[in-house]
Amino acid sequence: GERRIVGLKSPEGAERLRALCEAEGVQLPPPAPWWKAVLAGEPRRPCPGLRGACRHTYAAAVQAVAGDFDDSQIQALEECVGVAYVEEDAAVLKAEGPPPWKALWRPPDGAQHALKTLAADLRRDLLGGEPSAAGFADLAAGRGGGGDGDGGHGGRVAAFAGGGVQELHQALWNLDRVDQRDLPLDGRLRYGGPRGEGGAGGEGVTVYVVDSGLRGSHQEFAPWGGGGGGSRAVVGPDFVDGDGEAADCDGHGTHVAATAVGRTVGLAKGARVVGVRVLDCAGSGSISDVVAGLDWVVREHDPAAGPAIVTLSLGIALGQWSRTLEEAVRALSAEHGILVVVASGNSGVDSCFVAPGNVAEALTVAASDLNTKFGITRESDREGLYRWSNTGGCVDLFAPGVDVYSACGGASRCDRVDDASYAWASGTSMAVPLVAGAAAAWLAENPAATPAQAKAHLLAEATEGKLESPHLLEGTPNRLLFATPPHNRPNVASFGG
Repeated sequence: GERRIVGLKSPEGAERLRALCEAEGVQLPPPAPWWKAVLAGEPRRPCPGLRGACRHTYAAAVQAVAGDFDDSQIQALEECVGVAYVEEDAAVLKAEGPPPWKALWRPPDGAQHALKTLAADLRRDLLGGEPSAAGFADLAAGRGGGGDGDGGHGGRVAAFAGGGVQELHQALWNLDRVDQRDLPLDGRLRYGGPRGEGGAGGEGVTVYVVDSGLRGSHQEFAPWGGGGGGSRAVVGPDFVDGDGEAADCDGHGTHVAATAVGRTVGLAKGARVVGVRVLDCAGSGSISDVVAGLDWVVREHDPAAGPAIVTLSLGIALGQWSRTLEEAVRALSAEHGILVVVASGNSGVDSCFVAPGNVAEALTVAASDLNTKFGITRESDREGLYRWSNTGGCVDLFAPGVDVYSACGGASRCDRVDDASYAWASGTSMAVPLVAGAAAAWLAENPAATPAQAKAHLLAEATEGKLESPHLLEGTPNRLLFATPPHNRPNVASFGG
């Protein structure tokens, strides 16, 4: 048969399918309210003639089953459990720009040395102990393309300073941009939550990165507190190989996760991250695997443990649709209290034509750019888009997504993959985790907020009218992410002092 996804008419229908799928080694969690079928005396029998068909069964995010079904098996399902719809399984792709990722930015003369020194400092200080301003050397001013004056800060690599202010190298321009309304870039990131000195932001929030997996041992996911050992990252299930361990061979998921919660390259530095693997080593997957990942998140996450966010830096190919994926994303936000942050996509078209970026209940993110980001920035500089970012009315806001420096988890991205390696990447994929990090920081201080309230907060806080581009489609909201905590803005006392 063909790989198809079959939506079921009711939870009772999914319950009847349980016996068959369990016999095939696919576990179906009890759909709620499964007990109604029992009390009503409904039969709980397997459907005939479907052996070998089940690949995934969903009962948390959606009521559906995916497998290799021929027409006769679809008819059998209709007669046995009731079929609401049938759709073809299709490819899902990461929302990242083309390789080579390492060559997206060719820095000016002398800057290569600055970046190597930055990487060495990150390796030494994060692996060696608690980051501090004193633990990071300042490079000679100008190595990155500009001095400390007049908006240039190419030599600065100090990672953390007191009071929730991180001194930034120009490589981390994306963090630099989202904590200030206007240019020039000031070389600093104001972060954290008002929980006392040392609060990193995002504590108590879990970010589920449904992606290519996760290198959970990377130094960017190290815990705070100075005790050493452990990690804020959990390597979750693998729906590609089915081996139960979401190790990352592409590196896309690790890069995304570190931008969301990394200690030096991330925004919500105190949040927890869980990697769910649905994309293979080339960054592609299937709708059925992505929905399986979302279904797992619903079943796995305990609301009592704190708020949750899902990142989907991926999408279906232009011109294809999936009711199952769209309904799953919608259900997470509207029914299960989990904010879903999705990429608008990289086709240069209206985002309303791309799933799941077209789902209104999700928070859809497009990618912005700043041409002078690695030089001297000035107040009058124009800000534009990632050239292929989808725009249009389904976009909620923009975040920096070009030449983003983050953790490396795949051999094609950096010269050596270890727990202190870093790489560049571009695309709407890279904008998504910045928004997820901002959401995590806010939800940490507002844990009872709904996904709709978190989304409304980020949109209300966004900076309006900064982007200029002929590729900005009519009806696109001109909103740029703004992520500085209220207590840590200029002229407002920070939690550290």
